Amino acid sequence: MEVINLHRLKSGIITGMKGGGYVTKKMLTSFIEDNQKLKIIDNLTGKDITNEILDPLLEKIQFKNGNLEVLNLWRHSSGIITKVKNGKAITQVIFESLVEKNQKLRIVDKVTNEDITNEILDKILEKIRIKKENLELENNKKINLPELPEEFVQEKIKNVNSENLCDNSNGEFNFVDLFCGAGGLSIGLEQAGMSCILGTDINTYAMQSFREYHKNAETFCGPISSLTDKDLKEKIGNKRVDLVCGGPPCQGFSTIGEGNKDDRRNSLFEEFVRVVRVLGPTYMLFENVSGLLAAKNEKTLNAILSSFKALGYHLKIKVLESQHFGVPQKRKRIIILGCKENYAFDFPKPIFDCVENGKYVRPVNLGEVIDDIATENGEIFNHQVDKATPERISVERISCIPEGRGIRYKKDEDEFFPDKLKLGFDWSKMKEGRLRELRFFRLSRMQPTPTINTGCTQYYHPNENRHFTVRELARIQTFPNNFKLYGNIVSQRKLVGNAVPVLMGKAIGRSLLESFNLKQQDNEVYTIDIEKLKGKGFCYREDYTDKF
Repeated sequence: MEVINLHRLKSGIITGMKGGGYVTKKMLTSFIEDNQKLKIIDNLTGKDITNEILDPLLEKIQFKNGNLEVLNLWRHSSGIITKVKNGKAITQVIFESLVEKNQKLRIVDKVTNEDITNEILDKILEKIRIKKENLELENNKKINLPELPEEFVQEKIKNVNSENLCDNSNGEFNFVDLFCGAGGLSIGLEQAGMSCILGTDINTYAMQSFREYHKNAETFCGPISSLTDKDLKEKIGNKRVDLVCGGPPCQGFSTIGEGNKDDRRNSLFEEFVRVVRVLGPTYMLFENVSGLLAAKNEKTLNAILSSFKALGYHLKIKVLESQHFGVPQKRKRIIILGCKENYAFDFPKPIFDCVENGKYVRPVNLGEVIDDIATENGEIFNHQVDKATPERISVERISCIPEGRGIRYKKDEDEFFPDKLKLGFDWSKMKEGRLRELRFFRLSRMQPTPTINTGCTQYYHPNENRHFTVRELARIQTFPNNFKLYGNIVSQRKLVGNAVPVLMGKAIGRSLLESFNLKQQDNEVYTIDIEKLKGKGFCYREDYTDKF
């Protein structure tokens, strides 16, 4: 093996060459662990200082790998694991930290006196492995895994968009969609093989779209508080209700808008609970923005969970990401699933932007859903092209931005805009020296989009100097081509931005139907302990899932 010659400069910095970049302790440690031969010379004295530099690092490595004392732990009859027989419980976070630091552990079951170290640590190691894989995906780091061949990805895209229904051996599965909006969730559930029997919303344009696509469903347009228990039962008739689903307007606890914990719209979940109580479905599905998991909304979430528990539902919570299910968009939604006793239920597993059999499956990208749409006005319904902005200078600015880029820092402005198009900001007075949100952001056709919100005007077309049309936005939300939206452009954009992506709804529906058909075979039923949620410090994670 070739010797790596290094030098220590007068400043104490060690470099690979006499005038080159410095070598960190982490790099030296890596060389040692790879058994690389090193020679380090002090530039001032000309002496060989290899041992002087490497001995402390070798000692540290040896201590890390072999000289840790064994940490003895006990598992009590309650299942709690402690450091000493009557000590404080060790949390999952502490466990993961100990394992990642290579701490030697020995865990004994206090009841049986058996060594259960492997039983406990195998689960922790698997969780750490999955967590690291997810973090690599989340941070857009290069994954050192082979990618699934493109022909297989295209086949997956074709399959996820096909109309093949889930085999429902238990007969028709009926659902009611509250706060249905234009019907993104309903369309997805129906594509999975369910039947919508009632949709409700206060927005007349939303209900116009909903009625046209769900011709066999009953509808109610107006405040849900005006839909009495008697009226509700009359609309359902003698049909069995298997699922009540929906998401009350989320502006009260949205992380995008100015969240307000006292927003009156937060109380609409009580109406959702009322309908669930009256109809008594086997399943309930509550969806909303991931901001509901923020610490400031802890009381709201606990109230929601307590209400469903009081009705006898077993509950699970998970934050799902739309790009995992074939949606060309990074959009997070919190899903609370509940079921009555003797029925199984689970969440859908990712099929895109994930690791499958050791290979990375890329997400569906923006270009794959909008590149085939013609741009002539009126040729396609909801595809009227409007100008990006009436101001000529703003159009000039947009034309300067390359695909996949925008303006957030001064260096961006300097790179893309000539002096006459500069924004005139005093960047030195800005917090962290940047804008809070990207301006003039031209999306990339080679990636999923960020979350499409109700305004839908913060992003620009990849290769045209304009905003996206409503039809393009609907494609991003995976609405079918024959789905029509009504009202003015602002109303249409709002309906699209508030919708659950259709393919996310379809994935949830298929998973729910598969669980329903399996009953409780190989499925545990979990009950959320509200007390364990208190003071938890909620966080935003796509893999957030709790079965308390």
